[in-house]
Amino acid sequence: MDAKELKEITSQLSLLYVEDDHDLRAETLKLFSHLFKTTQSAVNGKLALEILEQNTYDLIITDINMPIMDGVTLSKKIKERFPTQSIIITSAHDQSSYLLELIDLGIDKFILKPFDMQKLLRTLTDVCTHIQNEKLIKKYKLEIETSNRKLTQKNVELESLVKILDNKIIQLNTNNKLINKIAQKSPKDAINTISTKPPQAKRTLIKDSNDMYIYNEYMVNNDLLELSTLEKDIAAISALFNLQESITEEAVLHLARNLSLYSKILNNYALFKKLSIEISTLADVIQKNPKSFIQNCCNIYILLESFIYVLKRWRLSLFVKGVRDPNIYDISMINDIKTIIIILQDNEGENSVELEFF
Repeated sequence: MDAKELKEITSQLSLLYVEDDHDLRAETLKLFSHLFKTTQSAVNGKLALEILEQNTYDLIITDINMPIMDGVTLSKKIKERFPTQSIIITSAHDQSSYLLELIDLGIDKFILKPFDMQKLLRTLTDVCTHIQNEKLIKKYKLEIETSNRKLTQKNVELESLVKILDNKIIQLNTNNKLINKIAQKSPKDAINTISTKPPQAKRTLIKDSNDMYIYNEYMVNNDLLELSTLEKDIAAISALFNLQESITEEAVLHLARNLSLYSKILNNYALFKKLSIEISTLADVIQKNPKSFIQNCCNIYILLESFIYVLKRWRLSLFVKGVRDPNIYDISMINDIKTIIIILQDNEGENSVELEFF
């Protein structure tokens, strides 16, 4: 092992070197400064402890025989506060009486003075390799714990989504039962059944009226065909999203534009303003977050399909079957819209955690 190979291991590590001999400390620090990312020195144990109050180091190398506080006392105090701290002891032959005590403290290695360069390099290689391995283990453990927390949160979100979809199925079944109870009538009879004002109601009242007769008469003759066309376009784009490799930002933005046009038609009528506002909000969020939409398409697709399906049933029930309650499907559609928006906004800018093992 030469210094160049050792540097590949130590180049990202920090070192605190404790030595009272000025000349030895200065000479050895020159070597250490080329090997370690950062180096710091102290002339005795007391100063070393003061430095450790402010900073942490991957490795501490300390002499035994020093004034004010020796290396044995320093090592005891360090191990009391930082039990896993890596420490290498430098000692002379006549200081071997301390070795058993230091072994009991968990000192990593011992180096005899004067230093033999090859032995010094081998010792540093052994200890620093162990330090790097421990750092990698901590890093991977942290990444795994973070990933597990995110997966747990995702499971909670998916469970919540399943509950929402279960409730939606119940709502759809209930609504279908109500619709099936309505007698089959011609469009004109259905209009008369739900009308609250006479046929001669003035068209100038349309935008502010809650009269279903006026909505049927006006929308059938003017906007209903455009709503149907937009629904088909929206459904076609959604079908493309089911083939995830075909998703493009252009398609997502086209979807947002069609939803916006749909909401603008509904916004002309007081009775549909609430639904119009929600659809408009969805269009705005999709337009601002096309990348998030693409990344989360697998979660959004089923909700989008549910919304489109219910939107079509709402239009047919209202203007063909003549349902009495024009807002019968609002809750179902608005729930889908709000859930899609939550998914888009929660995942905006979020980066997934990727683990790479070697």
